[in-house]
Amino acid sequence: MGVLTMGVLMRRSSSGVSGLGYLARPPRFASVSLFLAVLILGLASAGLGTMPTAYSGIEGRDTARTPVVAAEGEEAAFLYREVHDSMVDTPLDATLIYLWPLAENAPLPPGVTQWPDPGEAVLSPALQEMEPGEGLDSRYGQVVGTIGREGLATENEALAYVVPRTMPEEIRESFMTASTGYGAVGMGTGEVIETVPFPLAAAAYALTVGVAAAILGIIAVAQGREGRQRQNMLRFTLGYSWRERLRWMAAQVWWPLLGAIALPMAAMAFAGTYGLRLPGMGNGVWSEDIRAGLPVILGAMLCSWLVFLIYYLRSSLVVPKNLAANRPRAREREFSPRRALACFLAAPAAVGVLVAVQRTSSQLLFFVYLVALLVVVFTLFDLVGYLMLRVSAAVRKRGSVGVARRR
Repeated sequence: MGVLTMGVLMRRSSSGVSGLGYLARPPRFASVSLFLAVLILGLASAGLGTMPTAYSGIEGRDTARTPVVAAEGEEAAFLYREVHDSMVDTPLDATLIYLWPLAENAPLPPGVTQWPDPGEAVLSPALQEMEPGEGLDSRYGQVVGTIGREGLATENEALAYVVPRTMPEEIRESFMTASTGYGAVGMGTGEVIETVPFPLAAAAYALTVGVAAAILGIIAVAQGREGRQRQNMLRFTLGYSWRERLRWMAAQVWWPLLGAIALPMAAMAFAGTYGLRLPGMGNGVWSEDIRAGLPVILGAMLCSWLVFLIYYLRSSLVVPKNLAANRPRAREREFSPRRALACFLAAPAAVGVLVAVQRTSSQLLFFVYLVALLVVVFTLFDLVGYLMLRVSAAVRKRGSVGVARRR
């Protein structure tokens, strides 16, 4: 009777439910798993939300500098020709845009402040920072300026605007293209033409980073779920409403949630100020692109967190359809060491094969990469779960030894 009376009194006190929920915090390792899952989900969804705004910024800057071909009978303002030049000591191709003004008021490309004289060139910062052995100080003519940020699609783009010393008539007629200005849509200039299409890049990101983050979230929910369901069932038996049980559960997890949410938010604030460089990418995402896409980025982060929290709370607050079945439903998931080992071996193999595919363009290696990627996707759950269980066991063992020594 005393227990039931306490349950009734606590049901009438919202602060009492939340306070005792905080005191009944989940095991430390379950809290760490929850923290890591929310953190990784936030960062992964932020990366996915950054992709469309990064692509949009690149396409916008590229469109602004792409010459518009003059129609038949239309008066042209300048002539242009795009060619590519391979570096000697660097595995990099430079994009050269040869220009020849036809009018005194010929428009300048974005990032260029004044027309170079014949025999002069304007280089991007990436070209100017090349090794002296490339001879870029005179390779395309006398360097008279640097292409501004607004004239570059990406940070490390190798681009040069060159005005040749002369323009023979046969070159003008056979190789140069007449243009009225800049802003052609869908043409593409320089390395933008070789950029991986956004749908393909987004799909690859979702299948690798997204799936890994989702699996980590599922594992975090599984950690300590049986104990949470046992607590929930006790309070359900005592007559707690679902709102009170929800407050009880929220009070247990609020502190790892706040910490895990604050870190990705701080990371995006930093990226919005200084830009972002993603692992494995030669070019980063510009800060102005991130600021322009903040609504999409924050929306992706909030959606991922909301879905995860609904799944976490729903799995913890389950109740039986009849009181005779008031037992926790969860069963501890067994993680296969063999599947964990397969994932451990397949992950670096997939990365190595992907590098080989990029260098050789081999279709056979691409299918090998897909097989290795599928192995990683279907065994990553076991690898992460197995490692978490091993770490948890080591932490418990170390704690037990410490307690025994103090005794």
